[in-house]
Amino acid sequence: MIYNPSRRLRAFTLVEAMVAITVMSLVLFTALTISSATLKTAGKNDTETGLTGSSRLALDETLYQIRGAKQVLPSQTLSSVTRSSGSNQIVLAAPGYNPSSSTFYLDGVTDYISIRYENGKLLQTLVPGTGSVRPQRTNYVLASNVKSCTFTYRVRDYFTSGAKSNASFVLNAYPSSASTPLLYVNGVLKDFSFASSTRTATVTLTAKSNDLQFVYDIDPTNATNAVVSMPVVGEVGVSLQMEAKDNSQVARKTTLHGAARLRNLRK
Repeated sequence: MIYNPSRRLRAFTLVEAMVAITVMSLVLFTALTISSATLKTAGKNDTETGLTGSSRLALDETLYQIRGAKQVLPSQTLSSVTRSSGSNQIVLAAPGYNPSSSTFYLDGVTDYISIRYENGKLLQTLVPGTGSVRPQRTNYVLASNVKSCTFTYRVRDYFTSGAKSNASFVLNAYPSSASTPLLYVNGVLKDFSFASSTRTATVTLTAKSNDLQFVYDIDPTNATNAVVSMPVVGEVGVSLQMEAKDNSQVARKTTLHGAARLRNLRK
């Protein structure tokens, strides 16, 4: 074979090698950046989805128990511990439940239920009455990673009137410490005058048939409110906030709100 110097194979120059390495480094860096961002987004979505699912289940269970209750109690001893209704805890009296009964609910039998926020958890204690098949629970965990859970207690005073003029109504359960009530006449929000000292509301009515609802929140920790107003609480609002860290150690939060009326006071 004849050697031809002009056909000698050329190697990469230093400049060419550096350019190739730079391009490959940029490609790898871009791929890693995209991969890292994708993983972070996936971790964020997984954490938020998990929080939303857990908070929804916990809120649904809480509202379910409120809807089935016949009364909010100021306090009750459950499993040897006295539980009191407040901003972070609710105590309920519910009719005993047994699906084998013709009415499902047992007359004269009471189940006692408390749901409370404590140390990052939403806990339930349930003491069933005789014959009730509700499961007995003590500090049963409805949800973990709970940041806060707040209960608000609302009274609805109902009146009917056939007057087409000024009419006065006394709100016997209205506590002096509560905010001014809201008034709905035939489902429409309406202005009225209110004397808190006498708990008297004066309304100008323009229709011959009127359905009136006075709505106000109460503070169950007030002793007077607990005695006078708590037995007629007809609606409870619940605000549940949960928080957990994703795989990047970034705190993710979700907040859900709901409200339910007690079974004996739904209208």
